[in-house]
Amino acid sequence: AKFMRELRSGDVDAFMERLQVFFAGIPYELSNNTERHYQAIFYVVFTLLGQFVQAEVRSARGRADAWCRQRCRYVFEFKLNGQCRRCLKQLMREVI
Repeated sequence: AKFMRELRSGDVDAFMERLQVFFAGIPYELSNNTERHYQAIFYVVFTLLGQFVQAEVRSARGRADAWCRQRCRYVFEFKLNGQCRRCLKQLMREVI
């Protein structure tokens, strides 16, 4: 309930912290440590929560790994190994 309340209210920091804790709790033995693995889990969780979520969303300039629509649209790009700059650059170039 807190997860969806944070998402709906636009409390992005709390939502992202909760999402990170969720992903960190996945046992190592169950993870194949790929972006696609986390993307699939993300998609299943949001679908089970009854949210409108799409994966591999294409635009004229590229694609986003996932997006979820609430009052606003949240765009998600999954990167492993601390590639935040690359992720932001990709989002700016391809989606926004």
